[in-house]
Amino acid sequence: MTGRYQAPALEDVAIRDTFWLPRLKTNSLVSLDHQYDHLQANGSLDNFRRVVGEAGGDFEGPPFIDANVYKWVEAASYALATDEIPTLRTKVDNVLSLIEQAQADDGYLFTYFMVRDNSGRWSNFTMMHELYCAGHLIEAAVAHYRTFDDEQLLQVARDLADHID
Repeated sequence: MTGRYQAPALEDVAIRDTFWLPRLKTNSLVSLDHQYDHLQANGSLDNFRRVVGEAGGDFEGPPFIDANVYKWVEAASYALATDEIPTLRTKVDNVLSLIEQAQADDGYLFTYFMVRDNSGRWSNFTMMHELYCAGHLIEAAVAHYRTFDDEQLLQVARDLADHID
């Protein structure tokens, strides 16, 4: 085999079978909305809002809860690659704006320490999951970029990666 492997463009892949297509449609039209509602209800999005001063109160959830927001953005971005769903696109855009606003000037992004005591940053790699969340942010940024050719979240991920470096 010669040459490098290159993933096909998202628009070059079409799933039309009777097994996967209905499941993908359910994911796009039902599951992602339900998951978004859960992010609202469990405080995941409010933690970002607290960082930017749009919500009060203490941090909610486990320290690694930011990853759930990033996983949702990744899944929603890939769903939007094949289905135009304006309400979902609006939610993604709003969450991206919130993530971008929450990022610290030095590139750091982990709401647990940004809401609580900022002095704990990078102090416990075993338990605090800062790198775990960073990895999910990077995956979300790649999915969003591949879907929309938009570097908004990719720039957030680059800034965080530069901060880690």
